[in-house]
Amino acid sequence: MILSIIEKTKNDILLKCSAYNEQIINTELDKIIDSEIYVLAEDLSNLLFSFNISEETIRSNITNEIKEKIIKKIKRKLFVDSLALQVTNEYFIENFYSKKIEIEEVNKDYICEYNKNKDSNQLNLDEDINLGDVYSSLNRYIDINIISIVKENEFIVAEIKKLIDESKEKIKSKIDKLIKDCDIKYLEILINELDKDKERVSSMNEKDFDFEVKKLEDINDMNIFGSTEEIKSEDIDIDKILSNGKEKKDTSAFDKYDDMTLYNKVVLSLNTKEEKLSRVEEELKQTKGEIDKKLEKVNELIEKNLDKQELLSKLEMQLKEKELELNNKLAEADVIFLNMMPLIKSLNDMQNKSESVEEEKRGDSDEWYITRFARKN
Repeated sequence: MILSIIEKTKNDILLKCSAYNEQIINTELDKIIDSEIYVLAEDLSNLLFSFNISEETIRSNITNEIKEKIIKKIKRKLFVDSLALQVTNEYFIENFYSKKIEIEEVNKDYICEYNKNKDSNQLNLDEDINLGDVYSSLNRYIDINIISIVKENEFIVAEIKKLIDESKEKIKSKIDKLIKDCDIKYLEILINELDKDKERVSSMNEKDFDFEVKKLEDINDMNIFGSTEEIKSEDIDIDKILSNGKEKKDTSAFDKYDDMTLYNKVVLSLNTKEEKLSRVEEELKQTKGEIDKKLEKVNELIEKNLDKQELLSKLEMQLKEKELELNNKLAEADVIFLNMMPLIKSLNDMQNKSESVEEEKRGDSDEWYITRFARKN
């Protein structure tokens, strides 16, 4: 029963932490970036009011330069930290249900253990919250499109650079706080789940609990060494030799051997154990090598997917710009057609009047010839 509770708790916590990360990316991080971009664009616009550079244009261009890059960077940061988060949660969950620690110790040691696991970098990936590479592209945009216009005024140039640096530090500070708040939220999720299942565990009698804990320890041993199968000597059981006569009924089995023979058999048995352990260790090394290679491939795929996502975002933005441009042209065409309608109607009216006048003239002429012909006769 406790094993199923542990697995359920692990899965529930993993899902809730993932959902919380999505919420952070889509709401909190988005608000932080948009608010700082708004303030920066407003400050730059006030500084450049005499140069006819609109605030809306500045804000749009700054957003294009840094927003998606910052979001991509923080997504990668949370992904890199996710393995350390999973390892940390499993460590505290198993120790808690094994009655090795209490809730108070989880509260006390969780953040420290999580930071230690983050520093161990199990995936051989790294990501910090330094925004220098993100803001380098913004600095290029500012240099080309703004500073080139106001470069004669050294005061304005210095103020522009100061505003950019202050914006970078503000966003970094807020994101740092956001990440720390995430760590605290992860702890809160863990504590809530442990409290939720605590009553079910406490309802188990002591015998059942000890049995389940023993099963848990056996599984952990199996995960570490690959198998819980006992390694035995082919000829003798070394544990019985080292039991110092605790099982006297078996000591007679060794009376027929002299000390040197027994010594050789013990050494042979130890060598057999060492050989088997060496094989297990070699298999673990090979397995580790295969896992490392798979992780490298996973890392490459992650990098490619992130690059593709960035490219798709740029293409989507270009398509939106094209769509906006086409909509503007369509609106202009509609206006032109609407203005042409009265003109076309006037031309049609003029043509109809002209045709009616000609018909009247033609009718008068026919009547004159008929009258003249009648007089002659």
